[in-house]
Amino acid sequence: MKEVFFGGWREGRLKRLPYLGYSLLLIVIPVAVVFGVFFLLNGFTGTLGNGSELLAGIGLIAMILVVLSALILLVANLNITAKRFRDMGLPGWWSVAVMFLLAMVLQALFDGESMLANAEMAGSVGAQHSSEITVTDIFNLIMFLILVLVPSGTFGKKDRVES
Repeated sequence: MKEVFFGGWREGRLKRLPYLGYSLLLIVIPVAVVFGVFFLLNGFTGTLGNGSELLAGIGLIAMILVVLSALILLVANLNITAKRFRDMGLPGWWSVAVMFLLAMVLQALFDGESMLANAEMAGSVGAQHSSEITVTDIFNLIMFLILVLVPSGTFGKKDRVES
């Protein structure tokens, strides 16, 4: 599994079903760790309290470990995404960079106004948190579906057998 997440930086490839499985694994692992930590802390203290008590109990070293773990998972996700792009016949890391830049541009163009409106609403009395689906969320879902549904070698050179 280490080879899939952190190996094959330049020439590795990943088919559709393994990409789906490894992507879901990268979602499940952090969720399981977070729930495990919360249950462990709840077992020791009996109550979680508010966030400041939790952060004070964790300490600086643990927070650094959390940030490093998030970075490691991000690198693993980017690597398997690049492998999937390569398997589709596209340049792996260039495709990841373009996808990332498009997501940032969409975030700035469309979701920036939404974030400002939510910040203004949060300042008013009785405002509720908005859980709307943003343009960036839709873009990320579309990209994920493309990576899962487009067959291997779609954009690559086809070997044709002449008779």
